[in-house]
Amino acid sequence: MNFLNTRSAWCAGLLLALFTSAVGQSPPTNNSTPVLFAPLEQWRGSILFGDQLLFRSFYSWNPEAVIQNPAGKTDSRDEIAFWNKLNVRGLKLLVLEVTSPKPGLQQVILQAEIKSSGKGAEQTLYVMEGQLWVQQGDVWRMIAVKRGEVTRAPQAVLRKPE
Repeated sequence: MNFLNTRSAWCAGLLLALFTSAVGQSPPTNNSTPVLFAPLEQWRGSILFGDQLLFRSFYSWNPEAVIQNPAGKTDSRDEIAFWNKLNVRGLKLLVLEVTSPKPGLQQVILQAEIKSSGKGAEQTLYVMEGQLWVQQGDVWRMIAVKRGEVTRAPQAVLRKPE
């Protein structure tokens, strides 16, 4: 097994474990959580303001980011197309967990509340997402993402006590 396949398998397994541990029994009671990781807020802002160049820069290209969505494994181009297609007009992130397993690595589990006008009329949608960020020099980029299904209701989540 080569390095890229090993890294892909490790990232996918890590995100799957984090993603499934966030699903629980009670719905979120707070629509906003203070941002605990600045690049996440910058990523959010790039989606809201439609800054395509900045948005693309949040995904690693060397090595290529590994993206797992409900349809299967893909790359950052499909992830970027997903967010563009939603025509996001508002985006709140409910951060469920931020951990740093080692320096230069951040794991983020979140639920996004999306105000979308992607199908004509504005609608509110929700999506769970796990992100694995790595520091490349002085820039943070995602090397792995696991995104759940888009739903019309918030997912039941279990937040760790603070």
